[in-house]
Amino acid sequence: MVWRKPNSELEMKNLTPSVKHGGGSQMVWGCDVKTLILGDFNAKSPIWGPTQSDKRGDRLMDLINQFDLTVVNDNNSLPSFVGHAGRSWIDLLLIKNFGINGISDWKIDDRTMFSDHQIMDFFLSPDSTERSFRTTKWSLDKIDFFEFKMYLSKFLDKCTEQSIDFEESIEYIQNGLIEICSKTKRKSKNKVKKNAIWWNIDLAIQRSKTRALRRRFQATRVMALRTKRQIIYKLELAKYTRSILEAKKNSFRNFLKSIVKTNTFDSFYRLIKDNFNLLGDLKCIELADGNFTTTFKQSMQTILFYHFPPLDHLQPRFVSFSDDFPAVSPEELKMVLKDISPNKAPGIDGLTHGVVGEMILTDLVRFTNIFNTCFERGIFPKCWKVTKVVLIPKEGKDLSQPSSYRPICLLPTWGKILDKVITQRLVYELETGQKLHRNQYGFRKGKSTALAMDHFLEFVKNAKTSKLVPLALSLDMSNAFNSVNWEDIIDCLIEDGISPYLINIIKDFLSERKIIDRENNIEYFYSKGIPQGSSLGPVLWLAIADRLLGRFEALGDKNPYLHCTMFADDILLLSAETASYKFTRNLEAPIRVIETWARDFGLAINPTKSKFIVFPIKREITHIPRLKINCKNVKCVKILKYLGISFDIRLNWLSHFDEIKKKVTNLQSKINRLSRATWGAAPPVVKEIYKVAIEKLILYGAEIWYDGTARCNKKLLQIQRLALLKIAKTYTTVSTEALQILTGCEPLDLLAERVHLKFKMFNKDFKVTIGSKDYSSSDFDNVNIFEFPPWDCLPFYWRACDIPLKETKNIFTDGSKLDARVGSGVVCLDQRDNILWQCEIRLNDEASVFLAEAYAIFMALQKTREDEAIGIYTDSQSVLRALESPRSYSKIIVDIKKLLRHRKYVKFYWVKAHIGTYGNELADVAAKEATRKNQIEQVLGIPKS
Repeated sequence: MVWRKPNSELEMKNLTPSVKHGGGSQMVWGCDVKTLILGDFNAKSPIWGPTQSDKRGDRLMDLINQFDLTVVNDNNSLPSFVGHAGRSWIDLLLIKNFGINGISDWKIDDRTMFSDHQIMDFFLSPDSTERSFRTTKWSLDKIDFFEFKMYLSKFLDKCTEQSIDFEESIEYIQNGLIEICSKTKRKSKNKVKKNAIWWNIDLAIQRSKTRALRRRFQATRVMALRTKRQIIYKLELAKYTRSILEAKKNSFRNFLKSIVKTNTFDSFYRLIKDNFNLLGDLKCIELADGNFTTTFKQSMQTILFYHFPPLDHLQPRFVSFSDDFPAVSPEELKMVLKDISPNKAPGIDGLTHGVVGEMILTDLVRFTNIFNTCFERGIFPKCWKVTKVVLIPKEGKDLSQPSSYRPICLLPTWGKILDKVITQRLVYELETGQKLHRNQYGFRKGKSTALAMDHFLEFVKNAKTSKLVPLALSLDMSNAFNSVNWEDIIDCLIEDGISPYLINIIKDFLSERKIIDRENNIEYFYSKGIPQGSSLGPVLWLAIADRLLGRFEALGDKNPYLHCTMFADDILLLSAETASYKFTRNLEAPIRVIETWARDFGLAINPTKSKFIVFPIKREITHIPRLKINCKNVKCVKILKYLGISFDIRLNWLSHFDEIKKKVTNLQSKINRLSRATWGAAPPVVKEIYKVAIEKLILYGAEIWYDGTARCNKKLLQIQRLALLKIAKTYTTVSTEALQILTGCEPLDLLAERVHLKFKMFNKDFKVTIGSKDYSSSDFDNVNIFEFPPWDCLPFYWRACDIPLKETKNIFTDGSKLDARVGSGVVCLDQRDNILWQCEIRLNDEASVFLAEAYAIFMALQKTREDEAIGIYTDSQSVLRALESPRSYSKIIVDIKKLLRHRKYVKFYWVKAHIGTYGNELADVAAKEATRKNQIEQVLGIPKS
């Protein structure tokens, strides 16, 4: 602890305490001891308070960054100083060498004090509860691949699931794969002890010299000479210690400089982001009696029981057979394998996606039959439902409370694959059957947070235009996903008319679910909740949420200014009245509907976290309505944060910009610790951080809040300037325009305008003028993502061909773009290379070469009979890969696939361009001739990208 006068100079000699170490005094900055510094620093910064930074604050931030300190203060806290002259946030808690959970529950107490300074409370955590064992993670990089494939082939050859029970065969295969991974694990080489990366030959010499002086001093018996040699040794030891610190500093700076050379952006990003490694370092949890857990197992068990109540007794399992269902095809299974991220965390078995995928692809037919058997019998195998739980802390919450953790359920990779197959089929039935309400914006393709916020904003604007007072009530659901009863989900799916085979397997998916934590010997069945972490869980929640929106449909028919929207479990109730006092009475019935829905499905609404906002038309609202949920008052606010955007009563977005500026300043302060004017990460690395993280952070919601006003543009450029200064590493006097040119970063106001106009054009049929031409959403390539069911995903394969085959009619296609004109060419040759027919079509100038190449293939199919055997040759691999892909993101590709479904005798070949292939050269000439036509003959949708 150190004390200095608040107005003293911010120099390290005034802020540097010492600790006793080894009989001497050592400066705290050179130690690895845990350090806390508390004091009145008389400095201002948005990092620790809602104020602008002053010179003293900048100086203090430099010292904090220089000595790797962490500011514990929350910039949204109460003021720490309240005196006759005003209030301020000048009392700080700085820490060093503390773990992420070492300091918690920090706050400024608002108790009445005799002092002008307020009490600062915080909890110094005891040592963390650590686990001692981790599950082995089996990935392809940890095994000998060739040995793995050999053992795998032998295992599958002798594996006969017919001789034993189906579920036993599933478990046998899963355990067999684990055993194969164990056998083929790469042998660890004898590790040679290496020196630290900062060690060098000069330090080695200096260490030898220091040791020699120590031995010489210790061997001396004459006291006068011993004292003299001790002083010499101490001086050399101090010099050696300083050299080590300097070597460490230089090594770290060189590491930061090398990041840009190896293009490891992730390395730098991991240094500045907040990491939570809860499974290795879990906070002590407060129990009901006020005591705290003392072991990792006790902490884990307390949190798990809170989120997943144990099942009292196991219900009997009913298996329902289904004969009539669309079978899983090998292509569908391969599509699912491709969709699942290779970085997905494995389940309790430790088998990663790469290992399981290799096994499935080794014998695709066998495993396709296994998945079909699951659907036929309505079985989700028990060993695939065993859940490993990972806990994610909720930002800004008290981590000693079990409710402050979000549990993520990790299924075995086998279960993830079947889970994904079920999800795709369920989503297809819900979307194509229009079972989901249009006001549900979460967990749905084609929906987004931007659309949900736009609904909110448009409602408010329309109400104001009609001279009505709009109100928005945001309702907070308590632990919604983990509170849903499984029987209610099945009832909703039956009510929606979902296919029986899907209901049967989902019913089994939700039964006999078990949580296992082998490291802590925790194992039990749980009774309710949607598994967070599975792809099926969010879709099942939509079935429950849709019941609320359906109930509001009838209310909305009576009152057009009463809307209810949802984004996942975020409920927003919108209403408008001629006067604000009317809300108290008129919203009683809608709120009762929400309460009844929650009660019917075993859910809970938290009134203390729910908020509402009233938007005045001109004057301030004088009568604040009283809204109650579960007989408790709901707080009225002037700023409502909805889906990450701050809506203020005047909709001027100033509060949102202030929030963004705080976040950017906080992130920049972290970057500043690792990138300085003369050392640290190079500008390209800092720029990449800006483009990938900061720019997206700032522009989030620009579709909604950007209004093109001078005030909005000025705020955006002020925020952008903070980041550009760190990229350019220039003086703060350099203008914003110069910084944009030096860094090569576009002005943020122009980017925001682009995002805003693009959203309006694609979602609100707004016309945008580019040059002398107007564009609307109808001019762009719009694809129905549910054009084909997931089980009907036939890929169309191709192969390379050097010399065209002579046994079929050969059609060569090509596309070209010359002088901003686009054309497609098709040439049909017989077996003797005689031209049977050819055609050239000019496309709209906005079309891409990809579209021209694809349209040429489309023309070739249109001009030939369905029963005709043809070979289509093209030099565009991108088009051929699009035809091979199970999914289609271009309308012309969808149209080609529709034609191919009726063609049995069409083969595709890729030929290398411009090597003299006769037919390919003719098609190239035809495509170029098409670009010279005066009239556009075919208009294709412009690619959105």
